[in-house]
Amino acid sequence: MGDLAVAEVCGRFGLGRAVTRGLRLAGYHHNEVWRIDTTTGAYAVKRLGWAPSDTAIEIERAALAAGVPMPGPVQETATGRYTAEIDGGVVRVHRWMDGRAPGAADLTPALARRVGALLSAVHRAGSAGPARQAEAETAHTGTDTVHARTDTAHTGTHTVHARTDTVHAGTDTVHAGTDTAHTGTDTVHAGTDTAHTGTHTVHAGADTAQEEGRSRAVAPYPAGELLAATERPAGRGTPVRSHGDLHPKNALLRSDGSLALLDWDTAGGYLAEREAVGVALDWATRVDGSFDLERFDAAVEGYREGGGKVPAEPWVFGGWARGYLDFLGRAGEEEGERTQARLGMLATTLHDLVKRLA
Repeated sequence: MGDLAVAEVCGRFGLGRAVTRGLRLAGYHHNEVWRIDTTTGAYAVKRLGWAPSDTAIEIERAALAAGVPMPGPVQETATGRYTAEIDGGVVRVHRWMDGRAPGAADLTPALARRVGALLSAVHRAGSAGPARQAEAETAHTGTDTVHARTDTAHTGTHTVHARTDTVHAGTDTVHAGTDTAHTGTDTVHAGTDTAHTGTHTVHAGADTAQEEGRSRAVAPYPAGELLAATERPAGRGTPVRSHGDLHPKNALLRSDGSLALLDWDTAGGYLAEREAVGVALDWATRVDGSFDLERFDAAVEGYREGGGKVPAEPWVFGGWARGYLDFLGRAGEEEGERTQARLGMLATTLHDLVKRLA
């Protein structure tokens, strides 16, 4: 789509006069992101190839009003909307927030606990409005939720801001090892738990073990068995309007150690219990696909301490499993292998993980 029309963006969003040409940030694959400095401050400008739903923007605003830390969205002055069509794309603007993506060394049980607590706050804010069962039972599997990444660690030090769909702008550190795609770890909470037919086979390593809090996955595992084991019983699950993709790549670690949440463009209706467990798994997953059980426990504890409820039942793992199984149909060879390793890990440790929730 070419260069950003900086003057038009500033004019339509009331940002003042630009004092820089705009710095396009590296590391984005599905969208384009710039930092613009103006006479009124610094802003993150994101150009997407698709338009976030009104519901997603409502959820973002409700969470911000409830005190969930995030960069504030900016309205287009003429319409009051939070999107504008410019240069053939959909533009969103947020106030700039300094920070960086959490790196592997940052992913501690203490940080996972904070993420769990933040998710409970998001769910409280989402529960304040109308719960939309139809949204909660819709699988969000569009290309807007695909975040293809690699396990390569990048060492850039650009600060990060409100971004969407791919790696954090310029920071690009490895996040919790879940560096392939995130299409429904917590973005697919379908009521139709039989959407997959079990034709995939999940592969992992050669044996299974739990040593020093580290779980290792093993042998090929039929996807149909994993789906059946995590199928949601009728009537179970709490519909909530939520972020839907609270993966480490969508969090901003600030200099004071606090976290802010980014990338609300795929927010919508989800099942609270499945999202909570999906977030715990994402923040516990290592690069090799194994789970850091201390981080998993801490994320769940933080969520529960904030008022969230997670039953010790296998179906709560079903959103994460179905999301990654869905992604296998679109993944490249390398990404597919990593995704299969993660699914194999869940398959072989599901019983133990359910017990940890008790």
